[in-house]
Amino acid sequence: MSAQSLIDVVSAAGAQWHSYRDELSIPYAFGDVQAEYSALSQRAGLHYSGHWGRLAFTGSDHVDFLHRMTTNHFLDLGDRFGLQAVFTEQRGRIVDWATFYHRDLQTLAIVSPAAHMKVRDWLDRFLFTEEVTISDLTADTSAFELLGPDAYSIAEECLDLSLDGVQPHQTISYPLVPDLWITALQSPWRGLRLVGCNEALVKCWNILTEAGVPPVGEHAWNIQRIELGHPLSGNELNEEHNPWEAGLYQSIHMNKGCYIGQEVIARLDTYDKIKQHLVGIACETDSLPEAGTVLLAEEKAVGAVTSSAYSPAFGPIALAYVRRGFTVPDTVLTRADNSHQCRVQSLPFQAAC
Repeated sequence: MSAQSLIDVVSAAGAQWHSYRDELSIPYAFGDVQAEYSALSQRAGLHYSGHWGRLAFTGSDHVDFLHRMTTNHFLDLGDRFGLQAVFTEQRGRIVDWATFYHRDLQTLAIVSPAAHMKVRDWLDRFLFTEEVTISDLTADTSAFELLGPDAYSIAEECLDLSLDGVQPHQTISYPLVPDLWITALQSPWRGLRLVGCNEALVKCWNILTEAGVPPVGEHAWNIQRIELGHPLSGNELNEEHNPWEAGLYQSIHMNKGCYIGQEVIARLDTYDKIKQHLVGIACETDSLPEAGTVLLAEEKAVGAVTSSAYSPAFGPIALAYVRRGFTVPDTVLTRADNSHQCRVQSLPFQAAC
């Protein structure tokens, strides 16, 4: 009998698989989106993330190469630590936003869903004589995340992990399965990411579900993503926008030296030329705006919606890029699709006092 894959286990848990941008299938829900959302918000849930790309960088020059190809500082990155950085093109626009984990002379990059081939091929254009190998692990590995306010305490109890003082993007030692990557996620998410072979992931998934942690689908995850203002490739992140506009400030190191797009990104900050910002939008009716819906002020287009969802906590909400003169919280805008009003909100969304 062949070993179960993580997809087999997720399917057996009742996953409803939906197509993702005509390229991938993802577990959209497990039958009760409200319960899944509540698990993420109030305790913890297991979110399948096998559809995200995984690239391994090795070779004596790979750290310097990543330093030259991204917006963040890699040269002082210690073993078992990580960071987030943006791959930018010559105009300073976003190719992809990735999370990097450094361990045992290699660096694992988690890139956006369906972006692993695009990122790898884009990087190949800039490799010449450097000792760098980029291995695409997406097909041979998988991943899931333990997310929620109780994620750390559950992981300590169920997986016997020591998480006291753990830093964002730090890789946690797990002697029982040494090849498994268990890493701490950055705020605003609270939780852990597990990456590795199917056998190890299935073992951890089963331990956590047997302890009562429920699986959560992409629908519930996406609601919380929008509440937190977490941008996603294909929605908020693309070559139409730069990292400043997307709010990726912590992924930009201003004193690291040259990289592709660095002059443009520095100039935008130095001369205060950032024209628009990613903001939250609170809709005043239950009809959700579709991605691309134009937002108006004084009958002029000042922004466009990138993502939307109905939040149990905040009602109908959206993310949108809005011109800087109209990004003050509570600014009233009008939807061009139906003339309904909406209000600008700071991110993450906050409960009313």
